[in-house]
Amino acid sequence: MKCGDITGVYKRMKPYETSLFKLISDHFDELEATYDECFRGQYGFFGR
Repeated sequence: MKCGDITGVYKRMKPYETSLFKLISDHFDELEATYDECFRGQYGFFGR
């Protein structure tokens, strides 16, 4: 078996098509503005 004979093994992910990505993308400014107050204590620094 050659490497070229193997098909269907890798499925490229498209994170920008997920509902989570769309949700965060649509509300990113609000998330960034409120992150420190709401989440920093539990999850740490929000870096960009």
